Amino acid sequence: MGRTSGYISTADYINLKNSNKSFDLTDKEYQVNSKFYSMIRLFYTLHFKFSYYIHSNFKNVIMGKFDRFCQSCGMPLEKDPNGGGTNADGTISIEYCSHCFEKGQFKDNFTTSKEMVAFCKNILKEQGYGFLKRWFYTSHIPQLRRWKK
Repeated sequence: MGRTSGYISTADYINLKNSNKSFDLTDKEYQVNSKFYSMIRLFYTLHFKFSYYIHSNFKNVIMGKFDRFCQSCGMPLEKDPNGGGTNADGTISIEYCSHCFEKGQFKDNFTTSKEMVAFCKNILKEQGYGFLKRWFYTSHIPQLRRWKK
């Protein structure tokens, strides 16, 4: 078996397996192989731990971005002058803006997302927004929490 590295050819492996002889690596070859496999093991361990973290925290890492908008009209909560609507107990709501939610109840009587979209487009038109911006700002309203129920 002529070899110069720590690896053997398939033919050498088959010959070795059939001959029932042991195949010993030199200390140097073993160290090279063990370092290589240790690096591979470390890479895969880190990769899977990172992947698990991303997948287990997907909602917080990626979808959490959508939680910063009113879940009724889609307005960014940071733009709300009151910092959010009020719950029934008087605390600030972290889901709805002050234009939609007050004292634990919705201010409007909308039953579908289409009604909210039309209302928001009207408000945006009054504020001077063009057609494309009105469409862009209201296109996600049907996916908000209030309308998914």
